This record gives sequence, C-alpha cells and structure tokens, in this order.
Amino acid sequence: MSSWLAKIRAPKYLRYFFYIAYSWYRSHTSERYEAHYTAAIFLGISKALILLFFLNLFFTDAMYRDGNRNEWAFFICTITFIIFYYLFIYKKKWRSYIDEFSYLKRQDRRRGTIYLFIYMYSYASFTYNS
Repeated sequence: MSSWLAKIRAPKYLRYFFYIAYSWYRSHTSERYEAHYTAAIFLGISKALILLFFLNLFFTDAMYRDGNRNEWAFFICTITFIIFYYLFIYKKKWRSYIDEFSYLKRQDRRRGTIYLFIYMYSYASFTYNS
C-alpha cells in the first residue's frame, strides 16, 4: 500500500499553488524550515472551506441541519488534511514539486501568481453566486 501512496500526485494547479505559497513562506525567517508544512496547511484550509460550503449548499438533510455542525466541520477538515498530507508531505513529495517549478524567474512567478489569484477569484465568485 505504501508504494501506491507514494505514487499519488497532486493536480498541477495545486502543485503550482503549493510552490507559490512555499515561496512566500520561505522568505520569512521564522518559517524557513517549516514552509512546506505551512503551505500544505494553507492549501488544506482553503479546500476544506470550499468543501464545507458545498456541504452546506447541497446536503440540507435533517442529519446535517439538526446535528452538530462543528462535528461535520471537524470531520471534513480531518479528511482534507489527511488527503493533503499524502499529496504533499508524505515521503517528502513537496521537494519534487519545488524542483518542478524552480526554473521560473521572479517575474514569471509574479505573473503566475496573478493568474492564479484571478482563477481562484473567478472560481470563488462562481461558487458563491450559484
């Protein structure tokens, strides 16, 4: 099973977003050695919030409405962080993701960051408007 887990890779846009978040946190002295953890947690939180939004939007059954929403939030966040652990931290996969985008110059990273935030903004505005 461990060989199967080692072969799992995140989608390219998540790897790129991880690289951008890692680059931001790497520049801070306090985050120098834990930037990969912080970037993975940052990505995990954003995806967990999106999942909680969809859970609230689509699953309005009595179990969710009448139950404890904090338990649902804890469950979704736990599952999301386990997935992101295997996508980024397990067997130091984050190093290959950093190497994948290390050829980018500073100007290209800045341009890619702007494109990425435009993508995320349009995605967020679509999900909140529907």
